[in-house]
Amino acid sequence: AIGDGANDVGMIQEAQIGVGISGKEGRQAVNNSDFAIAQFRFLKRLMLVHGRWNYRRISKVIIWSFYKNIVMSLILIYFTTDCGYSGQTLFEDYVYTGYNFFLGMPIVMVGLFDQDISDRAAMAFPACYVVGREKWDLNLKMIAVNFFQATVEGTFIYYVARAGLNGIGSNSGSAVGIWQGGTGFTADLYVFGTTVYTALVISMLFKVMQIHYTWNTWTLWLGIIFSYTLYFGFLFIYGSWAALENYLEMSLDFIWVPQHMMSNAPFYLLTLLIVTCSATFDTAYYIIKSEFYPDEIDLIRDIDHGRTDGKPYWRYNKVDAPGTHYFDEPTSMLFSEPGGSSCAGKGGGSENGVMSAGEHATAGGVAVTEGTIRSHNSNLSIDDRADMGIAQGTTSSYNYDHVEGKGEEKAAK
Repeated sequence: AIGDGANDVGMIQEAQIGVGISGKEGRQAVNNSDFAIAQFRFLKRLMLVHGRWNYRRISKVIIWSFYKNIVMSLILIYFTTDCGYSGQTLFEDYVYTGYNFFLGMPIVMVGLFDQDISDRAAMAFPACYVVGREKWDLNLKMIAVNFFQATVEGTFIYYVARAGLNGIGSNSGSAVGIWQGGTGFTADLYVFGTTVYTALVISMLFKVMQIHYTWNTWTLWLGIIFSYTLYFGFLFIYGSWAALENYLEMSLDFIWVPQHMMSNAPFYLLTLLIVTCSATFDTAYYIIKSEFYPDEIDLIRDIDHGRTDGKPYWRYNKVDAPGTHYFDEPTSMLFSEPGGSSCAGKGGGSENGVMSAGEHATAGGVAVTEGTIRSHNSNLSIDDRADMGIAQGTTSSYNYDHVEGKGEEKAAK
């Protein structure tokens, strides 16, 4: 609900999301709203850009948070069946307790910074808002698929590590695992458990890296590198400092476990095998989906990031052509903004990107060629651009949202 006066307060409070407009009628609506804007026209950007980003971010946070805990729980369940339901835990208590701390910051960075498409693309293609309206990212099907994948990954991590420890068929003594057959040393409970735990933590970090679109200094250092440093730093400090027993009432069961574990080749072999297989499956899925079975958002992301070179024009028909399920009208913003780079991102303007293969294509019933696009984009004079609030050389659709006075009238024309 959106309102600008005291008479709208009840409506704003009752709605799931209330937006208040500060204006001549006072600030009662703003004081009782979830979001406040200065003018009604800012609602477009609030919904199409920030609302859409927020939905996709919170969906990823929720799905991944359940995902990592399902994988952990399954590993513990599988170990319980192997130890006769005795209640013995696979992981040392403090290592196990730190699971959500070691994996906490990366998903926080996703929730703060992730942008699957830029604000320019979201404004130029309003139909991108469909991901929230149609619940693309958080629905029963998506939850079920991720829960199934978590089950597969948890099963894979535990039983591959178990086979590496004892060998397949070791109960009958017919096989020897790589740990027993390598250096002559066997892996005790905590060495084996910490190896499984390390592979689990790294796999989950790779998972969050794959679902994250936006990388910057914060996401790299405070997210990924900080998590690796925190985890391995904790292992070495906790496994080396015997004085902790006196200060924190900890047992000495974990002393020198990390050092012994990392002094044997099977630790590195198992971790590399498990993490590589897990990450390869996810990577292959994302590549196949985006390249061979793309949805509208995948195609717009191609245009936004300038990845249209060498790809056939018909691939993008569902984005531009009328009559599709979500795009009921021709979306000519890709071609019509001055300079032709409104949604193409860096290096991906319409003249050099999607239109490079469109000599025989049409948009809105008009034949589209590279020459006609350049002619169309050069129609606006410098004065027209100035009246519309567009600085010379600036082609972002964001400028159109800040047009006032005579520029608004001319932009409407």
